[in-house]
Amino acid sequence: MPTIKFHSAIILFLMACVPILQNSVVDNSELEYINIAIAAICSTMIFARPNESYSLHKVVNLFFLFFLCIAPCVQYKGNIQMMGTFFYTDEYITTSLYVLFILIGYNFFYWIFRQSCTVPGIVNKQNMRKLRSREEVKLLVLAGAICFLFLAFNNFNLISLFVRDGDVTTRQDQSQIEFLVMEYFVRPMPMIMLLVALRRKVTHKIVLYLLFVFFFFSCPVTGMARFSVAALYIPVCLCAIPWLRRRNNFAYVFIFGLLIVFPMLNLFRNYSGGDSFEQIGFFDQFSDMNFDAYSMFMRVLRDDIVTHGRQLLGVLLFFLPRSFWPDKPIGSGAYVAEVQNLSFSNLSMPFWGEGYINFGIYGIVLFMLILSFFTAKCDKIYWTRIVYSNDYKQYQYMMLIGLLFFMMRGDLMSSYAYLCGFMAAYYVVTRVVIRKSY
Repeated sequence: MPTIKFHSAIILFLMACVPILQNSVVDNSELEYINIAIAAICSTMIFARPNESYSLHKVVNLFFLFFLCIAPCVQYKGNIQMMGTFFYTDEYITTSLYVLFILIGYNFFYWIFRQSCTVPGIVNKQNMRKLRSREEVKLLVLAGAICFLFLAFNNFNLISLFVRDGDVTTRQDQSQIEFLVMEYFVRPMPMIMLLVALRRKVTHKIVLYLLFVFFFFSCPVTGMARFSVAALYIPVCLCAIPWLRRRNNFAYVFIFGLLIVFPMLNLFRNYSGGDSFEQIGFFDQFSDMNFDAYSMFMRVLRDDIVTHGRQLLGVLLFFLPRSFWPDKPIGSGAYVAEVQNLSFSNLSMPFWGEGYINFGIYGIVLFMLILSFFTAKCDKIYWTRIVYSNDYKQYQYMMLIGLLFFMMRGDLMSSYAYLCGFMAAYYVVTRVVIRKSY
């Protein structure tokens, strides 16, 4: 059995119990007991294997704790009605029981797969040579061009660049294809180039500083969706800050980011010149639409929305244009909004909701087994082999840390397209812009 940092797990568990047990307009002891069990399992798993400071397994349990345990407790006890929909106590209890059984099943099969999967032996560690001047120039030219592209898209208005929406934005119009290419393929490139420079080392220090500046302006922290920020900045922080790779420091920072930094970033979502920055929530943030994953899962369970694999087909063939496939499925969150005539369609759909909306109960089991195997295999390969070698696959794994959290929230079509865009950008930078060599 893996070792566990019990005092950290206990502190996190007690913190999670605050919103679970708080007094409110509505209370239900049965629902509280279920969520206490979920919080206990998640807190334990997050601080299991302290020598692996970050892992896909920890990310999954962090998602369960905050999005499928704390968030629904805040919403239920505050009588928050997502999209004006009232959910009965029995529906909360049923959904939380599903969450508990999924959580237990995921961690159980993760442990089985982690023990049983085989990993190739550790290769002899070779030192990567520094980037040559010609390679540095290539990186700078491409990163600078991408930075210029995003500045031009915002009409060289820095306020528009650093604010997502609102009266101060001056962005140019984009077609759907242009948006997808810019957001999913072009935007990740400066991040990958910065990772290459950090890992390979540079001949001229100024190159590293310039790459960071280009990355920062191409991927402004306050000017993007918060889950895109996580996907882009987590790999850079893990690569650039050795402290994060020690013991449980990554989990501490991740929790701090969710509770403190994310609410601050949300202030830039819709900003007008006179807006106030006075109030930043703590647990209050879990009542807004950014934490709709649980309620969306509850919707598909309550109304038994099943498409018999059609949504999954849309995910796998996301790259086909609608001009070629007019009946192409939309994202699962938008599909549920359409079925239920909701007034807002930019909704999430958690990974388990995607399983149910495709194949019902069997889909939940199938998605649980796939995720357990995938995360166990990747974690074991990384922590027994890749972490000890000079391999570009370290970047891929670090990118997955942020992307998996995005995929857990969903919807799957958007997050899978984002994943494919990241991998395509990774290939272009490491195989075309510079050659993968030691």
